[in-house]
Amino acid sequence: MVEEVSGRAAGAVVFGPSGLLVIEDRFGRWTLPKGGIEPGETAPEAAAREVEEETGISVDVLEGLGEVRYRFWSRGLLRCKRVTYFLARARSRDLQPAEGEVAGARWVDRSAFLDHCDYEENRIIYRRGLRRASLRLRLTDVDCRPTNR
Repeated sequence: MVEEVSGRAAGAVVFGPSGLLVIEDRFGRWTLPKGGIEPGETAPEAAAREVEEETGISVDVLEGLGEVRYRFWSRGLLRCKRVTYFLARARSRDLQPAEGEVAGARWVDRSAFLDHCDYEENRIIYRRGLRRASLRLRLTDVDCRPTNR
């Protein structure tokens, strides 16, 4: 019998003045920032904290984008991870990727993420975030400030 261990995490589709914020994970794949929810922490709080810990960027969490579930093997255990994603707006643009947390971080334009993302579940969340962001933010490759509508 296989023992399954589950965990909860939160992450964000982050738009800012320089495009979309992505991280390079420990497997060398470009993905969305995310991480575990700590005891006593809400999912939106965890998403904001993880983005800042991994990239040095503080964010305003705007709204939920949904949940992704996936399984993977780690240390002989089948792990099931549930990640709640949010749409967020960056408050700054100067990246400071955290050593040991991520292999890298960068701003990319909207189409570049889809070209380089290896995780299908992130593509789905990203597309949802892009649709929602278009209602809240003026989206160009260099300007994601709130609209004055």
